[in-house]
Amino acid sequence: TAEFADEFRKRRGYDLGPWLPVLTGRVVESAEKTERFLWDMRQTVSEVTLSRYIDRLRELIAPYGVQFSCEPYGRLCVDQLTYGGRSDFPICEFWTERKILEPFPTFSDYWYPSMKGLASVANTYGKPRVGAEAFTGSRGWVDHPYLLKGMGDEAFCNGVSHYVIHLSAHQPYDRMKPGLTHRKWGQHFNRHQTWWEFSRPYFDYIARCQLLLRQGRRVVDVACLYHEGAPLNFNDIQFEMPPGFDHDFCSPEIVQRMEVENGLIHLPTGVSYRYLVLPRSGRLTRATARKVAKLRAGGASVYLQSPIAGTPGLERYPEANDEVK
Repeated sequence: TAEFADEFRKRRGYDLGPWLPVLTGRVVESAEKTERFLWDMRQTVSEVTLSRYIDRLRELIAPYGVQFSCEPYGRLCVDQLTYGGRSDFPICEFWTERKILEPFPTFSDYWYPSMKGLASVANTYGKPRVGAEAFTGSRGWVDHPYLLKGMGDEAFCNGVSHYVIHLSAHQPYDRMKPGLTHRKWGQHFNRHQTWWEFSRPYFDYIARCQLLLRQGRRVVDVACLYHEGAPLNFNDIQFEMPPGFDHDFCSPEIVQRMEVENGLIHLPTGVSYRYLVLPRSGRLTRATARKVAKLRAGGASVYLQSPIAGTPGLERYPEANDEVK
């Protein structure tokens, strides 16, 4: 947009102009500086998307007492953890897939990571609910609560606490069966289903699970700062804990809210962690590195996946890079 160059200069501290050939695939000055500029470019796109779009929407709806909800994932040049933190009601997603000769639905790999990602957002930012666009798919009318329950339970185990059922289409016509649809997409939760009159116990079960899962805070062992910068897509995160331990992914702004007490890392939401894990890239911005140093000085346990190699961007390079190292 017309103001992007000004925003870039304000946020990164240098002029965008001499580096524009990088966007055509050229190397400017050196490969390292070119990659550092691209990190600054993507980070600026992420920050401006959040400030000029999402924060602006929240500003516009605030006088009306309206809350903001979103499904903050997909192919966007944003840090999806930070994006999700802007939402009053973050919503993830899980799909039902069909495999030949298997009666039970299976999860779609593409949407599955959004559950852990948004559960982490809710825990770190203090959101009371984690929604899920639930049971989306294209399996037609073959499914019923017995087939779906196990998939829904696994979603609960991933941190979901509120189904946004996909889908329940209005059925105004008694003699039009199976009724109105959203083409082939979604499970069909409506009064024309053959199992509808028998489904009350299933929905009572869901309601009770959701109520109980919204009480208190999850107990988590590790906070993982997986990556600084943009894009950060839930699908690109590769991180696992040993069986029996749990983790939250956290954004850089969540790291800034951390404090240490009795060797544990605490957040204002009431959740605490035994360890903070730093990015595998070994790159930290100067603000994050300073905060981590403060946490360590206070007694926090910090785990490095790789030695800290410096900063990721071109901003204040090389002084900031040398300070972080």
